[in-house]
Amino acid sequence: MEELKKALKLQAKLYNADTAFVSISTLDMGRKYQVTDLSKVQSAYGLRILVSLQGDRRILKTYLPKSIKLSDSYIDNFINRDRRSVLYLIYKGVKSNGAYKIDFE
Repeated sequence: MEELKKALKLQAKLYNADTAFVSISTLDMGRKYQVTDLSKVQSAYGLRILVSLQGDRRILKTYLPKSIKLSDSYIDNFINRDRRSVLYLIYKGVKSNGAYKIDFE
């Protein structure tokens, strides 16, 4: 059991050092963040799209707004894309109704 615990602690430490979970609202407004990964995950609030973004020193993970829906084929196409193809997420603030304004390039 101690070996398992050591292995898990080591992996958790490495993962946590390179990754931060953030809210979209904490992203710099107007900045282009390169999207490095997309996945569908089951959250406490239902099926959501989790996106990984290239930050300055680490990968930033955030959930896209619930209004954004992607089929599995779109996600698979992104994962299997030519790595020279780049997708950016741009945070543009909050609408008057409280919804996040985001764009993609």
